[in-house]
Amino acid sequence: MVPHFNKIALLGHGRIGQAIKTYLQHEGYEVGAFDIRHQEGVEALDPVDQSPAYFKAVIAPYDGVICATPYHLNLPIARAAIETGKAYFDLTEDISVAAHIREMAKVESSKPGHGLVWVTPQCGLAPGAVNMIANDTVSKFDSVTDINIRVGALPRTTNNQMKYYLTWSSEGLVNEYCNPCEALVNGKKVMLQPLEGYEEIVIDGVEYEAFNTSGGIGTLIDTLQTAKTTAQNINYKTMRYKGHRDLMAFLLQDLGMATRQDVLVDIFNRAIPQVTADVIVIFIQVTGFKNGALKALTYCRKIIGDDQFTAIQRTTAAGVCAVVHHWATRDWADSYNPAMEYWDKGCYIRSPEHIALSELAGNPFWKVYEV
Repeated sequence: MVPHFNKIALLGHGRIGQAIKTYLQHEGYEVGAFDIRHQEGVEALDPVDQSPAYFKAVIAPYDGVICATPYHLNLPIARAAIETGKAYFDLTEDISVAAHIREMAKVESSKPGHGLVWVTPQCGLAPGAVNMIANDTVSKFDSVTDINIRVGALPRTTNNQMKYYLTWSSEGLVNEYCNPCEALVNGKKVMLQPLEGYEEIVIDGVEYEAFNTSGGIGTLIDTLQTAKTTAQNINYKTMRYKGHRDLMAFLLQDLGMATRQDVLVDIFNRAIPQVTADVIVIFIQVTGFKNGALKALTYCRKIIGDDQFTAIQRTTAAGVCAVVHHWATRDWADSYNPAMEYWDKGCYIRSPEHIALSELAGNPFWKVYEV
């Protein structure tokens, strides 16, 4: 499908941003890339001025905005996009930031004379693509009891004590290890502690551990509760090689580094190598009833890098690009879908899981997730 909207401002040109830019340009999008670091072919952002007014000037020529920056910049960039009627997409796992952006969109769209607002935060890998896969799996049941989502962004080989090398943002890693984790337990939405809920998983003969981390569930619980799901238990956990969780608990809890996250990020950046030989492991299992019988359906996939990008680059960029392409190839001004999280004659706040996989048929970016 030919995009109705073709000009995309990409704020943040790190490892994930580079993949996003390449993928979109390959499909004919005009992408303006911006970063605080000086890079060839990338517009330099002011490292000091982080106000919405500044970002409004940056994104003015574009139809949509992808925020691939550290999560502390999401709010001013989102405000700039929303107040100027630009579609907004991001990759954040931070629960409070995403909630603030959604509320901001509701408030702004209610102002007289404001144009169409499209907002989809949290549309990378997790949250993002895994939400779409999980919700699509739910649709195959008459009623659902349990939804378990497990995702690991891992080095393909390790030989250090923590059994881990950096494959993505250290800021994002520390954030998910330190903040409370949303879950549905026995039909009630609760906040669980990070690093708890330990379990072991074997996939293709490889042993992994899984434990609670923050943000990966996105808005899936709220979406399914709004749809009056019968699910009693919904949770998200991060997978690592066995032994990693205990070392993180020692650092964050015993040594108190959870209250000094900036220090821990600096330590990780200086002491833990970044690697490109990585693997994304996805394990999603939904249990429920179909035709009166209790059944379980599982999506299990290992995704590795290719000649161009690492696994985390491929999967994260594919998630957000698929959502952007879904938005860009439709005329949303004349459409209305009551299944959306929020609609008020000009405001779409569409969570990734609102997009059915059938709507992604032919979407060139979704191919990485197809089994």
